[in-house]
This record gives sequence, C-alpha cells and structure tokens, in this order.
Amino acid sequence: MSSVYFKFLKKIPIVKRLTNRFTFIDNEIKSLSKENASLKENIKYCEDEIWNLKRLIKIQNKDRIKVVFVCWRPSVWGSLKSVYEAMKADNHFEVIILTIPNKKQLPDLELNHEIYESEGAEDFWKGDNVLSGYNYKTNEWLDLQSLNPDYVCFQQPYNACRTFTQKSWVVRKYAKLFYVHYASNFIGSGVLEESNPPDFVKDISLYFNQSQMDYDLIHEYLKKTNNTTTKQFLTGFPRYDNLEKYNNSESSLWSYPRTKNCFRLIW
Repeated sequence: MSSVYFKFLKKIPIVKRLTNRFTFIDNEIKSLSKENASLKENIKYCEDEIWNLKRLIKIQNKDRIKVVFVCWRPSVWGSLKSVYEAMKADNHFEVIILTIPNKKQLPDLELNHEIYESEGAEDFWKGDNVLSGYNYKTNEWLDLQSLNPDYVCFQQPYNACRTFTQKSWVVRKYAKLFYVHYASNFIGSGVLEESNPPDFVKDISLYFNQSQMDYDLIHEYLKKTNNTTTKQFLTGFPRYDNLEKYNNSESSLWSYPRTKNCFRLIW
C-alpha cells in the first residue's frame, strides 16, 4: 500500500520537481566530496614534494637533520628518552626539546578554552638544546615553524590539548611527524581508538610500533580511517630500553643475593 502511495506522490508535478532537485543536489554534494578528497591528496602530495626537496638540499649541503621533541609531561618521557638520546649522540641529527604547558579540562568548559598550565616541563628538561615554547608572563607561544624542523615528535597525540599552531594538520605542512606511542597494550576497552585519534594519526608520516600485534592493529586501524600514507615500523618499546641497566645492579628491595640461579621479575 505504501509503495503505491509513494508512486502516486511522485507523479504530482511539485513533488516531482522537488525530488529531481534533491537528487541533483545530492549528486552535486557527492561530486564535490570526491573533488575535495582529491584536492586534499594533491595538497599533501605537494607538501611531501616540498619536504623531500628541502631534505635533498640538506643532504647535498651535508646539513644535520633537525628533530624537535615537543614535551610537556615528564611522566611519559620514558617512552621517548632512548630515542632522543640515540639521535642526540648521532652527528647526523640536531635535536631540540621544546617545552610547553598542557591544556587542562575545566568544569563546564572541558577543553573549549585557551587556558594552559605547566606540568613541570621547564624544571624537568634542562640543557643547551632545550627551548621554552611558552611565555607564562605574556601568554605567547614560540613559533614552532621558526625552528625550521625536518621532523617533529609530540609526546601524546591529542590535538585538543595544544594551541592551534601546534595542531598536527598545521605542523605537517612544514615538517614530517613521527610518533612513538606513550603507552603499551592496545587491547580492550577502546584503548586503540582513544589513544590514536584520527585527526592526529592522519597527519603522521612515520608510526613506530612496539610489537607485531600493535603493528597489525594499527595497520587495520589506518585502513579503516582511509590512511594510505603513514609508514609503519616495528621497533619495540623505548620505555623498556633502560631495563638492561638493572641486569647487574643490586637493590635493597631484592631480598636475595645475586647468584647465577636467581633472576628478578619486574612487574
């Protein structure tokens, strides 16, 4: 009965014109969406070509590759520390740590504000290659682009917690983003999706994975988000690199003397 009714409605001139108009508009929207997607791909291709050209010039001039670690949270530095130390010890790299404050969730405002608080980054990171990215007196940000980085690494992937000039889609226009996840184990409770927000992951050029399981999970996740440009690498978890130093160390917390027949379990 309903199909007969709709067929009758479609024969009414004004309904027919409206239906045709809606169909035309819908087709136009689909066409524009395809053009927009194609335009984004072309823009990203141009950005990549410009970056590749800059890097080629650097290589020819024997200049060092400049890498900026944007840091605000000392508690998760262990996930990047050994990566940073390896680059700093390599003469092919010029490494900079840029310390910034973090945006806090405020009652009623959530993250819809521009209020930032220090998490102690300025005291934790010190050295000749450490720069302050925020002036607490004037509330002014250092322009990350002015550092002319080749690569930028953020400690965590949450664009909502950073000022506009440090959003991933802004930074990727002049530098390559690489990412080492700050925690381990993506299994269960939506951890994978929550800790890999699409608005950040889509801008990453290089994603370094902790395990084969993580590699496979991220690979499928990238496919679901239509990301075909991010390159993945299986490298292990840097946070575990420093465990080796405990191999031959004594500890007052260990009740048994070191022998060849004893080993420690770290939980």
